[in-house]
Amino acid sequence: MNILLDAYYDENYGDDIFIETITGMFSSCKFYSFLEYYPQEVRDWAQQIPNLYLLPESDVFLQKNLFDAYICVGGDIFPDKGDYTKRKAYVQSVKQGNGKVAFLGFNLFHEYSEGTRCELVALMQDADIIAPRDERSAELLRQMLPAKEIRAMADLAFLSHWDKKEEQETKNAHILGISVRKPNYADENRLARYCQQLAGVINGYLEKDAKRIVKLFSLSGGTSPDENVVEMILSSVGEQTRVQHILYAGDIGKLKEEIRACDSMLCTRLHAMISCIAMHVPFIPIVYEVKMEHILQEIGYRGEVFSFDGLDGIEQAVVRISGEELLWDEAALAAYQKRSLPIIEQLKKDLYVHDETAKICKQDSSGPVSPEKEYAKEQADAVAQKNRELEEMAEEMEKLQGKIAECQELMNHYLKTIEECNQTNGEYFQLIENLNQQLAQFNQQIASLHEEKQELTAMVNRMRPYFTTNLGRKMNTVVCSAMARNSDAVKREWEQIQNYFRAEGSNTEG
Repeated sequence: MNILLDAYYDENYGDDIFIETITGMFSSCKFYSFLEYYPQEVRDWAQQIPNLYLLPESDVFLQKNLFDAYICVGGDIFPDKGDYTKRKAYVQSVKQGNGKVAFLGFNLFHEYSEGTRCELVALMQDADIIAPRDERSAELLRQMLPAKEIRAMADLAFLSHWDKKEEQETKNAHILGISVRKPNYADENRLARYCQQLAGVINGYLEKDAKRIVKLFSLSGGTSPDENVVEMILSSVGEQTRVQHILYAGDIGKLKEEIRACDSMLCTRLHAMISCIAMHVPFIPIVYEVKMEHILQEIGYRGEVFSFDGLDGIEQAVVRISGEELLWDEAALAAYQKRSLPIIEQLKKDLYVHDETAKICKQDSSGPVSPEKEYAKEQADAVAQKNRELEEMAEEMEKLQGKIAECQELMNHYLKTIEECNQTNGEYFQLIENLNQQLAQFNQQIASLHEEKQELTAMVNRMRPYFTTNLGRKMNTVVCSAMARNSDAVKREWEQIQNYFRAEGSNTEG
């Protein structure tokens, strides 16, 4: 049986319990989730679950008959004005192959825009099981989907394994646990006031007894880390040596033990509160969203309740809760938890996990042609074949992704080479342009010199007859002597020229 699992993967204690619980209850099934683009630490955690397989984001895996079912689990998985495109594609893919669709363990808020209500109707109208974790959310869905059967179940975390706290446990120290959170609506001032008041609780608690310890729990990392809130609280705590920071890092069992070791706890996280209920650890809820109010109503809680913005008097409440009896109605809690059983049984029946797997595994005594046995064998063969096809497709997809990466790298190399060639061509064209400009200047100079040559040639031609006369020859002698720097020769020739002009004066004037 191949199940497409849609859950909230973000290093969150409560949502990790959901994933661990649902995959554990259906351990004979193979679960698949699209986690290609998730952080490595998230994928590392998911890969520790034996029957959970990670897939790359691709529409290829949404082809008909690849998945026998789609299960969506989580708490705040339906925000107002959220994007439901992928989830609708998942539902459509599974329903086209006559698969089963289930939405489990979620809650709705009081108000939704009309657009979101339409989105939720479109998403869930073909679902086989719709089971929110509180009756208030179920009633809202009944108004939106009057033709569907909507049944409330318990929070999926209650189906996890829990060791109840013994009434009398010998310890060397008294421990107060505090789970923290920053709601999305809390601005800096509201968060600062919240942290300051919790720091006051810690300082007061530690001052009363040197054997007291406080554990600050960060139950969520990823996109909504609690560590920052812990740091703000610690900045106002005096005796930090007796304050422990318990950071959830994917080990659910270890975190449960840390909560179980507390004598009492202040819970600003829903699943810190549920852990306390399941293990009988006295707690005080600090309500930050209506989902906490709804579950407190379901279990008949009669203790003190504080809000994120209203912690006045909580230090005194911590003193009062120490050693008190459990402050919820055991019958109401039992009834709340039992609501999950028929829903899980229906899911098992729909998925053939209980009935059909039993038929495949048991020895058949009715003969080799038993209709039930043949049908079970056909179902088993079909599931095995689809598993093989999916595994082969995943391997092929991985190879294709490797080839795509190689092609992309080669393309980047070619693009870089082309860019370098373009740069070189640009430099070459600029050099040609410069040379053309210089050539034009040279041609212009040559033309000018040619003109000067023609002028000089014409002058020489005009002067040539002159130099054949006596005067011309004498002038030439003067010039040559001057160039040879022979001043005596110049004087003699110049005197002859003057005599020549005196003797030829009348002809010259004529």
